[in-house]
Amino acid sequence: LTVGIVMVGHYAIYTYIAPFLVDRIGVAESLFSVVLFGYGIAGAAGLVLAGTVFGRRPSAGLVVALAGSALFVTIVSLSAGNIVVAIVAVMLWGVAFGMIPPLMQTRVLEVASSRIRDTAAAFYTTAFNIGIGGGALVGAWLLEVGGLGALPPTQIVLTAVSVVIVVLVGRR
Repeated sequence: LTVGIVMVGHYAIYTYIAPFLVDRIGVAESLFSVVLFGYGIAGAAGLVLAGTVFGRRPSAGLVVALAGSALFVTIVSLSAGNIVVAIVAVMLWGVAFGMIPPLMQTRVLEVASSRIRDTAAAFYTTAFNIGIGGGALVGAWLLEVGGLGALPPTQIVLTAVSVVIVVLVGRR
């Protein structure tokens, strides 16, 4: 459930990142591919960070990554006209999001009973993929109803819900 919620929130905005950054924030079209490439490199750095710093503390790392993702999307969405702030926030969002998939998978395997770990891993992958498609669908609907400005709050709220779920499951 948490994986699906996170992915819907993320892909609701990330699917439409080009029009969001170019039309709403003001990133030049000629610079967009460089920003996206930087986001990808930042995501790889987040993956390394997840394994080296948070490998032994996946729940703490997951809360940091989810909160960071919501925070940096918030900063990006408020940085219209300030391209430097927007690009830095996009890179930090990339680092945060790069941490989420490995930490979430680790967390799923930790909370699953040893008898159903294979099934839990399959559900993780399924929820991830449903979330990608569901996020694109939700984002398309939001774009129609509320425009580009409706995308960031969706990611922020769904990511915050995910943080609450991760914390509650961790306490259980």
